[in-house]
Amino acid sequence: MEFGGHRCKIAASLKEAIKLLREESFDLAVADFKPNGSSPLQIVKILKGLFPEVPLMILSESGDTVVKGADEVLAIPCSPENLLQHIKQMLSRSAIPARRRPARVAMVALAAKAR
Repeated sequence: MEFGGHRCKIAASLKEAIKLLREESFDLAVADFKPNGSSPLQIVKILKGLFPEVPLMILSESGDTVVKGADEVLAIPCSPENLLQHIKQMLSRSAIPARRRPARVAMVALAAKAR
């Protein structure tokens, strides 16, 4: 999948995301956090604990704008253009060599847990 000129892979769970990040090299991870699912703090603790070198953006419907350990938090809903702008800003701050662009982005969609 491609988004804004970047190569993206999608994981539907935290377990899939860990597997994906272990098997391939990524320049950025974007985790779509849903209320009633894993907490953003849990996601950050696990992903940053295993992959500290991968910048992590949390997308949050809960209105949280600060999640300790996340490199960036973006409140959603937001437009695809706004998401892409934030991705580009994060990538520009990272140490990714220009020759490696387009960047490799892991998109993690964490669905809400059933109650």
